[in-house]
Amino acid sequence: MLNVEGVGYAPNHRPPFEGLGDEFRDLARLVAGDWIAFVNSGDPNRWAGRENAARTLGGGGKKVPEWPVYSRTTGGLGHAQNFVYDANITSSVEDDTWRKVGMELIQAGQL
Repeated sequence: MLNVEGVGYAPNHRPPFEGLGDEFRDLARLVAGDWIAFVNSGDPNRWAGRENAARTLGGGGKKVPEWPVYSRTTGGLGHAQNFVYDANITSSVEDDTWRKVGMELIQAGQL
């Protein structure tokens, strides 16, 4: 269960989402649901209601995309993807290329 009311946060019991839009609360539900599903099943996509968990995020009611499996075999090095959480726009999937050179060195046995 997500603690969106701030109960138990001593010494300041101010609600953590006070003054923020609903998209921040929705994003917290999405992140918490993904982590719980990942711990329980190894798959962050495996929880009921995930695709509709953050419809108020600035994407105009778009469904939350599935978290892709991160694997070298799903398209080769440089084609791996990450899930990006964002409260101001719809969370999305993007290519993970920022560490491509380092990963190529490791795989080539050059380190």
